Amino acid sequence: MILSDLRIGATSVYVHGTAIQKIFGLFHTNNAVLSAGPLTLKTPERIVFRNPPDAESLTFQFQLLPGSPREDSILNPPFFRNRRILLYGDDHFPYVIEIISGYGPAYPYNSFHKYADGIFGAFQQWTYPRDSKMFHFRIEERDSRDSDDWHELATFDLPNPHPIQPEHREVDTSPHFKIPPDIEIEIGDLVVRDHPTNQFHDIYNPWAYLSTRIKRGGQAVTNWGMFEATYTDAIGNTERFGSGKTITNDWLTFGTHRPLDPATPWHFKAAFGEDHDFAKTNIFTVSIHLPINGQILTNFGPYRAQLASVNRDALAVELIEKPEDVHLDLISATNDKGWTNGFLTGGGSQHRFVRNMNTWRSPDGVMHSESTSQITVTIAIHPIHWTKFTLQPRYEK
Repeated sequence: MILSDLRIGATSVYVHGTAIQKIFGLFHTNNAVLSAGPLTLKTPERIVFRNPPDAESLTFQFQLLPGSPREDSILNPPFFRNRRILLYGDDHFPYVIEIISGYGPAYPYNSFHKYADGIFGAFQQWTYPRDSKMFHFRIEERDSRDSDDWHELATFDLPNPHPIQPEHREVDTSPHFKIPPDIEIEIGDLVVRDHPTNQFHDIYNPWAYLSTRIKRGGQAVTNWGMFEATYTDAIGNTERFGSGKTITNDWLTFGTHRPLDPATPWHFKAAFGEDHDFAKTNIFTVSIHLPINGQILTNFGPYRAQLASVNRDALAVELIEKPEDVHLDLISATNDKGWTNGFLTGGGSQHRFVRNMNTWRSPDGVMHSESTSQITVTIAIHPIHWTKFTLQPRYEK
């Protein structure tokens, strides 16, 4: 295997096909077809990586050379996430990159595929050691899904074409916020650990943990969460923070995978608010038929919302005005049999969620996969409170 390409920029395109296809692609748009008698010529396959307007990413490409005995294993991994890539810089802090498998040629990103000109894997990474003089790419492998014993397959070292200087940031000492009439939010430790507190035998290691304590009227409350949290480091990387919550002695600890390098301070923008036991005035229920033809416009109290189907079996709910100080959450969904939704797949943001409505749990706890027409959905639209603070992470190796 060779590391055949590395770029830093706003857009990167990798082109694969025969030499004739690549020449043909210079003069025709993508997916063009030229037929001449029994011969058919198509434009080459293009892998296009794009970024937001104000960001640059690192893209790189591996090529598996012909005759490699690992060809079948690379194209058809023996199990989910049996390999990963660690990207690290001068201080050797690892950024973990997933090698995606199982989606086939329809998803060419961050995965290996066979093209007319060979076997390639094209990858994009938005967070990386931008200030390092050297990049190190280490491909690792493990023997089973429940193993944490990763061993090296290959390491590639290349100079960073555009190293930058970290910017100076002032760190907040014991950030503390008071929210009228009687809410206090205290920000505690920020720790990065090589070995996660909850070990899932997953590819992501290390993890980061942020502790907070929230009081109402002087008494600690634990039915609060952190919402829409993002953080940036001093070298231009941005990530989302938040992947579960634990409670210890009135302290709430929020964890996240794929942390940024703890060598520089992290600047947070995060909202805090209740994550369960909502006030009755914040809870709304609606009964609908799926799939929805077009859109349903309705009001949840003072908030206008639209409901729509996504791919027939998924329900999307969105607040139209998108007020900054509230969050939309799905509490529950039941079908006409009284079964509850499994919430196994879907996503969302502050003012919108999408959930598949084809997986249901019957009263005996058995999961069922089936479509349903009549469902009752209960949601919460509840207040959140925005904060900003800057912390220096503590790295526990």
